[in-house]
Amino acid sequence: DLTLARPSPSPPPSPPAPPSPPLATVLPFVITGGCSGQPVLDGVEYAAAGYTASGAPYYRDSSSLYYIYWDPNCNAGSEPAAWIVSPKQPSTSASSDLDGDGQCKFIAYIDSEDSSSPPLGTNTWRVLCDGSFTDNDLTLARPSPSPPPSPPAPPSPPLATVLPFVITGGCSGQPVLDGVEYAAAGYTAS
Repeated sequence: DLTLARPSPSPPPSPPAPPSPPLATVLPFVITGGCSGQPVLDGVEYAAAGYTASGAPYYRDSSSLYYIYWDPNCNAGSEPAAWIVSPKQPSTSASSDLDGDGQCKFIAYIDSEDSSSPPLGTNTWRVLCDGSFTDNDLTLARPSPSPPPSPPAPPSPPLATVLPFVITGGCSGQPVLDGVEYAAAGYTAS
């Protein structure tokens, strides 16, 4: 017997993920409070460097090439989502294990389901200090604003208002120091 049937309709496609905001709108932060063995966690500014496949921003320390990124699962196993500090740049196409090593190897982490930003303020992170992970209070804060620029120096008076002068009474043998008139010719940098 031959049975004809209509194929089942395909489920509708998933809506596309919302676009990530422009990188220029992702604000930098300064991290402080790291243990002495981790200078990249004390007084270092991290700026947004890109987005991972999940749409989470990742950050880079411009002076030491360390990264802070959100990984949904650092070993593609059963680890919870976390913000991670690592010398390895995260993948922008992998969905988990963003450093691609199949392990959870990094210098600091904090479990977090919030992929929009690492937690600002003071929070307890697990930090690799002296060879083992310890609880360490790290503070992530926006950098202090730059001081306003110094006001411009007042303008120099026009040369025409600077009166000429005459030197008299110079010693013999120095005719430029006796009876010669000097007029302003310009200004020095100071």
